[in-house]
Amino acid sequence: QTMVLASGGQDGAICLWDVLTGSRVSHTYAHRGDVTSLTCTSSCVISSGLDDLISIWDRASGIKLYSIQQELGCGASLGVISDNVLVTGGQGCVSFWDIGYGDLLQTVYLGKSNEAQPAR
Repeated sequence: QTMVLASGGQDGAICLWDVLTGSRVSHTYAHRGDVTSLTCTSSCVISSGLDDLISIWDRASGIKLYSIQQELGCGASLGVISDNVLVTGGQGCVSFWDIGYGDLLQTVYLGKSNEAQPAR
């Protein structure tokens, strides 16, 4: 099995790289503008961008599985709790997502939006 590393750029591109050979496995334009965050599970690469879009990619092939349109500023940071649960943080909110289906499980709001600090 290929060990894959993901990288994202200011041009909105996501590249997957074979760690052992250094060769590029795939190159896809994922976002309109900067890629702001990347994280991985055992089977997926998850990216977010300045376009408030979260995209889920098959780690082995580099094929996009689906995208989630976030509320403005709510998907700035990504984290993975398990292979099944994604956490996104942004301006005053934290959201939990089912990675397999892209379903929103819960959003927690952290105070009034004009006073809340970004969640990281």
